Amino acid sequence: MIPFARAVTELGEPTLLIPLCALLCACMTVRSRGWALRWTGAFAACAAGIAALKLCFLACPQRSLWLHSPSGHAALSMLFFPSLAWFVTADARRSIRAAAVALGVLAAATVAASRAVLLAQSWSEVAVGGLVGLAAFAVFAEIRKPSGRKEDRRTPAVAVAAAAASRQATWLLMVGLLALTWALYGERLPFEDLLMRKAAVLRLTVAACQ
Repeated sequence: MIPFARAVTELGEPTLLIPLCALLCACMTVRSRGWALRWTGAFAACAAGIAALKLCFLACPQRSLWLHSPSGHAALSMLFFPSLAWFVTADARRSIRAAAVALGVLAAATVAASRAVLLAQSWSEVAVGGLVGLAAFAVFAEIRKPSGRKEDRRTPAVAVAAAAASRQATWLLMVGLLALTWALYGERLPFEDLLMRKAAVLRLTVAACQ
């Protein structure tokens, strides 16, 4: 169980997921700049939200709630994996798209749970992080919902071009996912250390946290 959890938790490492999120955004740009802009907004909100929560609880931990550092692994996973599933099945039937997104959420939940199994974070920290990422995805998915009315108005030439762009973006995404995962799996950058230093300064300036 522990070796499996260690292998899974690496899939939620920000050093890996941030480049994968950038790749997903680039592939969305191939199909629609609007999609890419909206997803960038969701990613920025997720990243800013979890960073703010980490600073808040690192400076003023809530020990009774087991909240010290909400999980960035859970937040980014809950945004990335369902978004990946949604994008790959964007042209599929609604039932297929819903099933794919459910699998994406399950994959993200597995990554999030591995943090608690490894005692890297508490279940409370995992839950808070997961809710941040899931909320960002939910906002993006609602905004980015394909419009059947617009698709019906496309000319045959536009439809063929859109299908070609979709296939191109999907293949680019798959190749990029494999390459980045191979290159960055297991790598780490000191994001948490930086936040801990900032939180230490914040703790000294907030009387309630001292």
